[in-house]
Order: sequence, then structure tokens, then C-alpha cells
Amino acid sequence: KMITVTDTVWADYVFADDYDLMSLEATEQFIKSNKHLPEMPSQAQISKEGRNLGDIQVKLLQKIEELTLHMIEMKKDNAEIRKENSALKARLEKLETRNGEN
Repeated sequence: KMITVTDTVWADYVFADDYDLMSLEATEQFIKSNKHLPEMPSQAQISKEGRNLGDIQVKLLQKIEELTLHMIEMKKDNAEIRKENSALKARLEKLETRNGEN
């Protein structure tokens, strides 16, 4: 059976310039303290109150979009580290060559 969600608010607000993306460190602390993702209901809340399926879908998409933004940042950081590592390797090779010549 198909379920159609007609919510007008979708999670694309995550990509707005003024969106306050929670850091991975803050997310980790929240998870350690609360045992669930920020802005997501806990198992106890779902069991007690239930939850609108459309709302859950929007929140899940929000979390996917947030993770995507974190992945993009991590890729940029990784590229920068690789570039720095290559420069350090080249410098080390020069130093080792000089040291070997003396």
C-alpha cells in the first residue's frame, strides 16, 4: 500500500547558508548522553506517543542531508591533509638526500 506525504516543509533548509549545522563532536556528546540522534524522538517517546510518519521522514532526510554536508567537509579536509602530506614527503626526501650526500 502506498502512503503519500503532502507536508509542505521539506528538509532542504539544511542547505541554507544560515543553517546551524551541529558539529560532529556535539552530535557525539548528545548521542552519549541521550542514546538517540538530536531532534529525533527516542524509542521511549515513540512507544508512548507514537509519531507522524511524514514528520519522521522529514527528520530522517534532515539527518541524511546533515551527514552529506559533514562528508563534503571531511572530503575537503582529507584533500588538504593529502596535499600537506605530499609536500612533507617531498621535503623529507630532499632532507634525506642532502643528509646522504654529506
